[in-house]
Amino acid sequence: MKKGKLLYVPGLISLIGLPVLLFFMGPEDRVYPTAIRLNLPSDKKDIPGIMAYTEDGVYRSIKDKKIVTVDMAEPFIGDPEYGEQADYLLDRKLHFITHEVERMQFTYDTSMILKARLGRKSTYGDFVRLINHALLYKMLKFVYIDDCVYYFFDTTPPQDREIELDGNEQ
Repeated sequence: MKKGKLLYVPGLISLIGLPVLLFFMGPEDRVYPTAIRLNLPSDKKDIPGIMAYTEDGVYRSIKDKKIVTVDMAEPFIGDPEYGEQADYLLDRKLHFITHEVERMQFTYDTSMILKARLGRKSTYGDFVRLINHALLYKMLKFVYIDDCVYYFFDTTPPQDREIELDGNEQ
């Protein structure tokens, strides 16, 4: 009786099974914890002669400026009036906030303040996205008061360097 060829089955299992096994049970990505320092203004009244970070002081500083408000409270996800458009509208509002932060930070526009109002259905992720915009564009002043994030823009553009004609930089 003639014996059939013996196929190399362990090699075939290793070739197909090992990548599939590693895909599902492979090493996990390392998680790097990060922290954001966020100072919240005090709700106490201002004391004359003492500089304190209070809500009254913030409202007094924005009183004479034009405020552009983006209302992220409505429509909220799952709203039957908007249906699936609610996700799209929220994404477009976040895109608009990103665009305005870029424009105002790069042009040093101090005549207006951007206000993003969060609502009942806003998530912690929405709040972190708003704070992340300020941190990405290196904004020094932003504040969270009464479910709103106010973006204040830098007042001093970077100074141009002067170059002498002989090639020495100052």
